[in-house]
Amino acid sequence: MDTIESLRNTTPHIAAKFRVLETLDSPKLWNRGASFVTVMLGCKCGSPTLKVKTVRPSAAAVPPAYLTCCHCGMSELLFDEGLHGWNGEMEKEAANVAQSDLVAYSADEGAVLITYSYQNVENYDDLIAEGVKNPEDYFDTFTVYFRQDGASNFASVLSCECA
Repeated sequence: MDTIESLRNTTPHIAAKFRVLETLDSPKLWNRGASFVTVMLGCKCGSPTLKVKTVRPSAAAVPPAYLTCCHCGMSELLFDEGLHGWNGEMEKEAANVAQSDLVAYSADEGAVLITYSYQNVENYDDLIAEGVKNPEDYFDTFTVYFRQDGASNFASVLSCECA
């Protein structure tokens, strides 16, 4: 198995707090290719729908991003660029954001997709050669998408370069 295939087949720790409902092919207008992974997330309680909370509820939303389940009350950090991805793994500086500063992207729950990528395979080969135990957590881009129940298309909530 090559490096990219190995990374694609190992779920990053940020998604482990949630239930991975399925791995999808990215829609045609999104970043695509062998180095990109898109998964649909749900709650571990079994609910396939979640709310996304960020600092700003718009196309200009910024991390951190939390996912909340209205069925069981779970609220977990999904992504903080100071903790997650290539730069986050190297620096480990969490955003200083109070829960009260977070706003739901939508008033309703919906489907949540995340896309992350592993570009420049030689960097991942170097990590593995150095003995890094979690190279899957060093993704270099991260995007959260949301589709409100009843809507036909996903909207990009936030997108970050992580390397």
